[in-house]
Amino acid sequence: MCWWTGSKSPSFSETQGRSGRTEGQRARTRECKLGCVFTQTTVDHEGGAIRDSDSTTYVGAIETAEEFGFRIYSEAWRRGWDWAKLKVVIGDGAVWIWNLAHQHFPDAIQIVDLIMPGNIYGK
Repeated sequence: MCWWTGSKSPSFSETQGRSGRTEGQRARTRECKLGCVFTQTTVDHEGGAIRDSDSTTYVGAIETAEEFGFRIYSEAWRRGWDWAKLKVVIGDGAVWIWNLAHQHFPDAIQIVDLIMPGNIYGK
């Protein structure tokens, strides 16, 4: 499985005492893209998925969506994506994620992580 998201990050490493975005001006943020690849081979007594212990690897960078697509693709293939019986991509609903999922993982089941969009879009 692959899971990924993007989050706006301040351009400066220290933000304490700095004012936030000024109305009418460009934000001084960049998007940090994060992803993980993991395996899941068992379920609990109710049929819920249980992530395999110590199976998760992470990738992340402040880069374009296209560059990140190759980063997560490379990690998934390094981890054996080609041999997985069931392939799943989980994302937070951002359009760039689904564009990359279609490009790099066209045979995967695509699932929207309802926790993240609910926090963003549900308010």
